[in-house]
Amino acid sequence: MAATSKNSGRIGRKRAVAVAALLQSHSVAEAAQTIGVSARTLQRWKQDPAFSAALLDAQNEIFFAACNEVRGLALDASRTLGEILRDAEQPAPSRVRASLAVLSLLLRTHAHEVVEARLTKLEAARRNDGRRQNQ
Repeated sequence: MAATSKNSGRIGRKRAVAVAALLQSHSVAEAAQTIGVSARTLQRWKQDPAFSAALLDAQNEIFFAACNEVRGLALDASRTLGEILRDAEQPAPSRVRASLAVLSLLLRTHAHEVVEARLTKLEAARRNDGRRQNQ
């Protein structure tokens, strides 16, 4: 995978290739060998703020692509769990696991929504406090 992040242009071609190698390799040593530099050099590059920003951006791109892939599967997964849960012919352990999965996802979603609501409220209060101080 090429380093396509917004920061890859700031780090030069060799380092952009290094970002891609780090994303595809199991270790820094393996990535270094792939691009023809020492592991120590690659470790030093990782300490550079522009390089580490480019690496983080590339990692985020991969993560968000994977999340979008999972989102695309979520409806099918939800339907499958529902089918197993409702099917009296399914073995009890399968129905219990499906039930637990649904409840676990529901609880995590609820917790996320609660945190998001609290964060939104705190951010609004902070903005209001900032406006009062500027007046």
